[in-house]
Amino acid sequence: MNSDRLNKDDIREEIPDISHSKLNMASYGIGDFIMQIFAITFGGYVFYFYEAEIGLESWLAALGFIIYAIWNAVNDPLIGVICDRPFFFTKKWGRRLPWIVSSMFPSILIYVLLYAPPNVDPAEGQLIIFGWLVFATCLFDTAISFWAVNYGALFPDKFRNLNERRTASGIGMIFVYLLT
Repeated sequence: MNSDRLNKDDIREEIPDISHSKLNMASYGIGDFIMQIFAITFGGYVFYFYEAEIGLESWLAALGFIIYAIWNAVNDPLIGVICDRPFFFTKKWGRRLPWIVSSMFPSILIYVLLYAPPNVDPAEGQLIIFGWLVFATCLFDTAISFWAVNYGALFPDKFRNLNERRTASGIGMIFVYLLT
């Protein structure tokens, strides 16, 4: 047998006991549930709402979502860079919690605004409705990204070992499966 080969036991790290309660892990898993509610309703209803209910031309709704997708590709990494920088409020409350808490209510408010476009005649106000779609989806994505980027980054910070991560993920998946 080759003595240069590493044995799996040689490179396996010591896994400390789980230090978080199941209730703590469940409270973290509720965040996945909330994010899935936003994702499902946004992905499933916004296009339909603007096209069928408001009367926006299909090609304008599609163009709005293309612009939103491009913004999303730029927005998330930019927010990740911003949130990883130290600020005066992160010294006291931690690097993730202030961003999560401060972005929850704006995300909900902007989500409501997404379904409250200006009251214009769809035949004459296509560009106004299109502008609102682009503005509201990009603004919503920015607000929800401050929450989602930090929520996702909190997972490896909070649950340090493999057993905790598996348990917390499993509990979170129960909430997600209940939704879908």
